[in-house]
Amino acid sequence: MLCLMTTAVTVPFADAFPAEIRKVILPEDQPDFDRQYRAALDVAARTLRLDELEKFLTHWRRIAWSATARGNDSWRALLAEASRRLTGGEPPPGDGVGGTDGRTHPGPTGPVGVPHQDLPRSAGRDRCPA
Repeated sequence: MLCLMTTAVTVPFADAFPAEIRKVILPEDQPDFDRQYRAALDVAARTLRLDELEKFLTHWRRIAWSATARGNDSWRALLAEASRRLTGGEPPPGDGVGGTDGRTHPGPTGPVGVPHQDLPRSAGRDRCPA
């Protein structure tokens, strides 16, 4: 007999309103957020469609989740490391994200840097009903 059990998983910021998202993102990201929000609202007003607004919200909800899961300083460090790698820059000596040898050491993480121990437990570990 095959038994599958599922549980509902609540994703942080999945239903967050723009004001809630803006409150938790980095202060230096707020001008981009505001500009993109106004642009998405303008498109929605012109087209009477919410596609662009939904894309905007999905994008910034992920950023809000990532930033709050890591904390502002860690999130800034991750963004700096990503920017450095994308531009081909050299790592500063002893200044790696999560390490001291210039390399990154992400360790065991789940989605968006959430440590595995902080993720919801899978219902698959439960026993199937008899």
